[in-house]
Amino acid sequence: MEIASLDEIEISKFRKKGDLAFRKKYFAKALKAYQNLSDVDPDASEPFFLKGNALAARKKYQEAIEEYDKAINNEGKPSPSDSNWPDWIIDFNLVTCHYNKGNAYAALEEYQNAIDDYEETLNIALDEQDDLCNKLIRDTHYNKGNSHFLLNEFDKAYESFSLSGLRSQALLGMGNSKLKLGEYLEALENYDKGKGLAPKRSAVSCYKNALLANKLIQADCPNPMTFTGNTGNFGNWGFGKGYKGLPGIEVSLN
Repeated sequence: MEIASLDEIEISKFRKKGDLAFRKKYFAKALKAYQNLSDVDPDASEPFFLKGNALAARKKYQEAIEEYDKAINNEGKPSPSDSNWPDWIIDFNLVTCHYNKGNAYAALEEYQNAIDDYEETLNIALDEQDDLCNKLIRDTHYNKGNSHFLLNEFDKAYESFSLSGLRSQALLGMGNSKLKLGEYLEALENYDKGKGLAPKRSAVSCYKNALLANKLIQADCPNPMTFTGNTGNFGNWGFGKGYKGLPGIEVSLN
């Protein structure tokens, strides 16, 4: 029978303690446990990533970014436990660090920095046949679309939303992007497509916006008109929800 080393016992203890505290939303305790985990092996990426998530959950986004950067710099060793890590594990850990870092920048309203990290996420090759990777790619495109939208880059926002999968959130963002570009018929077309898709909340928003877009096209509308905005960003990857995203965006037409 192989006996676990002292380091392995410490790694397991601190990780379990941190994860339990995170689940119970005791983020300060989780952060302390993850710091202890990092102290066992300062060259491993995972403890910095976990500390970043705990800090993001406490809305300490700048500090979270600093931890995600440390995780990225230590990409070659994802976990404190000894192993020969295949490239796909290293890549997946790296992209989740960039994705969560992008969310932290978005929370700070530093949207160009957020876009830069979302692009890093998308530039690293992932297996698009893998369901987990596909979800990460879709979420990244959507969050990138929100950042472009908030920078008034509506063509780029539309493109990013369109790459995030045919869900009602995406069609709502696509419709709002076309609306801001003054392309009202195209906006209506996207809202109409989104009305019958999940999730229900943004499908209802598509329905309301379609009614308003029809009035706008017919010039039978008050001035200005307020449309329901985009849904917030998809949350952090890794353990815990982390950053929950932006509030809805109000779109007014004069």
